[in-house]
Amino acid sequence: MHDPASGPPLRRPGPPAVRKQGRLRPAVEDLLGAGAVLDRTERAAGLDRAALSPEAHAALAAFRAAEDALAEELHGCVSGRELRSRGWDDDVAMAAGLDADHAVPVLDGPAYRRLQR
Repeated sequence: MHDPASGPPLRRPGPPAVRKQGRLRPAVEDLLGAGAVLDRTERAAGLDRAALSPEAHAALAAFRAAEDALAEELHGCVSGRELRSRGWDDDVAMAAGLDADHAVPVLDGPAYRRLQR
């Protein structure tokens, strides 16, 4: 795993979006990632759950259901298997790392700032 104190990790570019019959494939890792962001934002700063879309509620529920087995879920999903077959195991493991960063970026006008509690 990458040590955040050593600066940003050097990464090779990821594979292009996978298409099936000319259309983007739904990706469970995107659903779980969105749910993780919502979960951690709720814990850090609170969320007005009534203001969340049905899709956001679904992402939050999916993440919370998978959180205890997140690494296994990501390794077993179609994209995870595809990345591992190409030798990108570290990318899948990194994606499963919860709370790996110490700040949450928030878009504030033209720039990002750290989320304040």
